[in-house]
Order: sequence, then structure tokens, then C-alpha cells
Amino acid sequence: MTEPRDPKRAHAAIESYLSATKRIFQNIELDMDNLSDIFGADTGAVDYLRCDIYVQSAGDSSGCPIETDIEKLRSWHARIYSVFTEKTEAYVWNREPLSLFVNTRSKVPCISGQMVHGDSVSDEWLVVWLLHEMTKQFPELIVSVRDSDGEFLLAEAAMHIPYWITPENSQNRVFIFRGRLHIVPLSAASTTKLPDPEHILLQDALSAVVCPNVSTYATVLAERAAFARLEEFPDSMLQNLHTARCKLPTAIARLLACNPQLIAAATEMFYGRDPVQLKECQKMEGFSPEPSVTAMVRFNRVQYAKLVTQSIGALAAFNILPEKSADHKASLLGTKIACGFEILNREGARHPSTSKLHVQSGNERKIGMIYCMYICGGLCVLLILFGKSE
Repeated sequence: MTEPRDPKRAHAAIESYLSATKRIFQNIELDMDNLSDIFGADTGAVDYLRCDIYVQSAGDSSGCPIETDIEKLRSWHARIYSVFTEKTEAYVWNREPLSLFVNTRSKVPCISGQMVHGDSVSDEWLVVWLLHEMTKQFPELIVSVRDSDGEFLLAEAAMHIPYWITPENSQNRVFIFRGRLHIVPLSAASTTKLPDPEHILLQDALSAVVCPNVSTYATVLAERAAFARLEEFPDSMLQNLHTARCKLPTAIARLLACNPQLIAAATEMFYGRDPVQLKECQKMEGFSPEPSVTAMVRFNRVQYAKLVTQSIGALAAFNILPEKSADHKASLLGTKIACGFEILNREGARHPSTSKLHVQSGNERKIGMIYCMYICGGLCVLLILFGKSE
């Protein structure tokens, strides 16, 4: 057994790798507006959230009310990322954290965020709550947010929104600004003539939101309905987590101690396993079951439910304790997690170039593995840091 290196260096390596894979995630152009083109499936099969954060300019000679200077946006990106990280440091996301980046391809430069949240609607509303709070903390920020169903804030307030709003004309009309819900009215027309007079350009919509002479506030009833789910935060963050004892290979316990979010990748891989992948877990060549340690593992409740409801047969590499044993649950749950990491390791060897990864099916489980796959390529390298059985 090779002695593991300094845990601090290992943690730095993990963080560096995750940062690099996030850049790959952006380089392969995972554009949430064109998910059907990327996944070859209807966007309804992918539960995602997309947000755009615009910054009100602090006085520009061009007269533009929205900040377009890329360097200033990068500075704002750092501030926003810092706040997000601080408030969610102890949280475990079902699929992945919100990925924030400076979006220079947008019609109006902004800070964009995207996240596949899968079965966890709580993750989606946690992001909305964070964005809502951010617009109160930083009054310069204007936020638009949508998901795979479109303008979901309008859907929440469907009984109280103006009669004229339709899915066709709602684009560029719904924003969160200074903690309030704003709906740009039809009277705020674009400066450029458009084929459809009910549509509005993004730049013109943002100008209307920050203009004191244009009333864009949603009604109190509409705002209350749209933001009703935000009242459960931040308390529900802790309620959405579950901690359980797990008997794990030492290397995996160290990985999770360095980065608890890796449990998301392992869970999705085990949940979406196929018979061939499970057969490979009979040998556990990447993560030897021994030596092992019993550790407390933090889960998102959706992840925990997925693992405990999945059955697993006898595996030659593992000695799962009998049901009568007090440690049976820890042994069984740890085995499932270990199998998830083993599959990650195997798939990483098969797909060393994550930038060329393609989804060949519209199956939701395969789509859910996207995040797992761009993590798993680096697990082979991480094994060197932590040591493995010869």
C-alpha cells in the first residue's frame, strides 16, 4: 500500500481538477438554450436551471444603464462566486453546484449560471433564494432565471400575472431586481422595430427595469406567489441533507473528506449502472475494499433515497455484513458508494478525453451522468495521490 501524500496537496489537486473540468464544461458549449441539439433529446428530459446576472452601470459615458466592461464583470463574478460558495459551503448538491461564468456571448454581457439539478427541486429553489438575496445585498444586480419548463416564476404566480402574458411574449420580461419581481409591460417597446410588437429586446427590457419612469413592479399577489417557496430557506438547506455511517475503502473516505460533493458523481454512476459495469465491481481493481474505515458521509436526501432503494447482489470483492449485524446498513451503503466510485474510475479510463464526450442517447440517466463523466477522468490521477493496492 503506497503511503498517501499530504492531504492538503491532495485537496488542492482535487479542486484544481474540478476547476479544469468546469472549464471543459463551458468549452464544449453546454448552452442551456440549445439542450436539444446537444443531447439529441427533448429538453423536457433534462431538469436544468439557467440564470443570467446583469449589473447596473455606475454611470457610463455611453448612456448604457447596464455594465458591459468585461473586466468589471469579472470582478463582479468573483464577488458573486464568493458569496455563493460561502452560503453553500456545507451543502451537498444533488447533481452539481451552480456553474458561474462571465458570458461574453450574450447579447448583453453578463454573468451566467447553469446547473443540472435532476430530481431535486429543492436545489433549484435554493439557487433562486440565493439570487433573490443577492439582489438585496447588491442592488446593482438584475437577475433573470428560467428552467427546463421556461419562466417558472410566472408559472408559480399564474393566477396573479397580467392577462396579456403568454409563453410567446414572456421572453426578456421577467426579472428580479433589488429583491422585487419585475415584469416589463407591453408599453415598454423596443427602440428597434421588431416583426412582433409584443416582443422586446433584452437591452431595452433591462433599461426599462432600471428606469424610474417605467413601472415594472409585479403586483404584490404575483410577487408573493412567485417567491412563496423561498420562505423555507435557509432552514431547508439543513433539512435537505442526511448523514449516514458508511463502511468505505480508505481511499474513498479520504476523497469524500476532501470534497463531499463527489458523492453526487458516485451516486449517479451507481444509480445508472448497467450489468457490465456492475460486473466490473466484482474485482474492484481501482478501489480495493480493504483497508476500510467507517465514516460519516453527508448526502443530499435525493441521493440517499436513490442509494438505499437500489438493490445489490453479492459481490466477490466485498464482505457485506449480515442483516442481523448492527453495521449491516453501513456495510451495504458503503458497498454501493464504492461501486459508484469504481464505475467512475473505469469510465474515466474509457473516456480519457472528456472534451470529446458525447451523449448517445436521450435516456435521462445517461444525461445525468454528464457531470459524473467529466469528474471521473481525473480519478485515475487522484488514485496516485491517495495510494492504491498493488
